[in-house]
Amino acid sequence: MRSLRMESVAFAYDDRSRIFSDLNLDVASGVTLLSGENGAGKSTLLKLAAGVEKPDTGRVFVNGSDLWRREVRARSDLAFVPQEPDVTPFATVREILHLVCRLRSQPMEQVDEVLAETGLEAEAELSVRELSRGQRRRVLLAAAWVGTPRTVILDEPLDAMDEHWRDRIHKWLEALRDAGGLALVATHAAGSLGELTDRFSSFAAANYGNSTRLDQDTNGRTPMKKPPEGWPRISSSVFYDDAAAAIDWLVRAFGFEVQERVEDEQGRIVHSQLVMDGGLIMVGQTGLQPDRAYQQSPRTVGGANTQSLAVYVDDVDVHCERARAAGAEITIEPATQDYGEGYWVDRSYGARDPEGHHWWFLQRLR
Repeated sequence: MRSLRMESVAFAYDDRSRIFSDLNLDVASGVTLLSGENGAGKSTLLKLAAGVEKPDTGRVFVNGSDLWRREVRARSDLAFVPQEPDVTPFATVREILHLVCRLRSQPMEQVDEVLAETGLEAEAELSVRELSRGQRRRVLLAAAWVGTPRTVILDEPLDAMDEHWRDRIHKWLEALRDAGGLALVATHAAGSLGELTDRFSSFAAANYGNSTRLDQDTNGRTPMKKPPEGWPRISSSVFYDDAAAAIDWLVRAFGFEVQERVEDEQGRIVHSQLVMDGGLIMVGQTGLQPDRAYQQSPRTVGGANTQSLAVYVDDVDVHCERARAAGAEITIEPATQDYGEGYWVDRSYGARDPEGHHWWFLQRLR
């Protein structure tokens, strides 16, 4: 069984910016997902847990060993993948992995093994500064896989990763959990990682000013908090053969705003969030995950739809003309419906987007 414990940890980057005053955290084997608003201190917490930053006061224990008093023992089974791949820019990929092998007392043959596992053989002799952001993150993964450590700390591990690497990370964490390992993961977009999670912990920026402990319920899970700011309880994912073009069209035709757009190295959409007046949809790319063949665009299945999306707008007629001008097929022209006394009156129209998704736009009149 692995464990990670922080006792009465205080930390500040300088005298004016204290991040934690009395932080207490217990993490057991399994996958623990850490969420929180921007600026809450998630990345700092992970750096303290990984030994990248040293507490001003308090102690950090990794599998029972004090991270700063029994450093070699504590770090021997510990791997950290930060959000920003700011590894030394002038060292080559191979040199970095050689160093990791020496630090973990692993044979140098493992360098070629992890290079192959992460698809970095061709980049092995390149300096880090010559790599793309996605490749740099794969270097961090390769380092984490040296010696197969069972205590891992990950900061936004899915960031800048395409679906192939997201799937690889999912399978790595699944194997780690099944082997009794521990993973502490901070992410704003859990995706498939939510399926693996044993515990959820969430906190806000103000939580750690005084003594704070992340309590869990009797089932080992943190009680449900409110969804993240800007997220409704229910949202829909809509899939397109060309998700990038679809996002641009939905903004132009229907008036959505892009809240988040994440692309892989090939420019394909791996995650997106589009919002309109408190509502949210995710636009996804078909074909990125072989095990999710059900994610299809209507135009590849004879125009079939298993759902349609309903959106309230301020002025249906103006919205309809905007959509028509952008190339939407208006399937039902704007019309007013009166549902009788005690109900409401609305005006609505139907439209089909370029890949065949059906949309229904409404304006409530009474």
